[in-house]
Amino acid sequence: MQTMLRLVGFGDNAGSGFPTILDVWKSEGWIKPELIEDTNLDQVTLMMKMEKESDDESAEKSADSAEKSADSKKMKVIDLSERQRQILTYMDAGVEYSTEQVAEKIGLKGPRTRQLLNELVNMELLACIGTTKRRRYIKV
Repeated sequence: MQTMLRLVGFGDNAGSGFPTILDVWKSEGWIKPELIEDTNLDQVTLMMKMEKESDDESAEKSADSAEKSADSKKMKVIDLSERQRQILTYMDAGVEYSTEQVAEKIGLKGPRTRQLLNELVNMELLACIGTTKRRRYIKV
């Protein structure tokens, strides 16, 4: 077995061939090779199926990646400053607010409030509508 793997370029007598096999199987989208150890016979069997992973497994991987992206969005919410949390608490969903309205409510001046609002827009927690003078913010 080892000689065969070495002949096809997957082995070099140092045990580094198995990770190479795993990389190739992963890149091709095949079912992951299975290493089965039988201690009674002192032998190891490597099952290498050259079949594509089933759609169920692909769907499961997609669900996992979607869950990770949702978790990363939650992490953004956790990283909010106290003032940003105040702004989000003050604002109602679907209602437009000007910078001045928000500044008055949280007790800050306009430029600092505008900066905080723009940070929340960049985090996709708020949406902004309008031009500079008539800009309004809406909670998403």
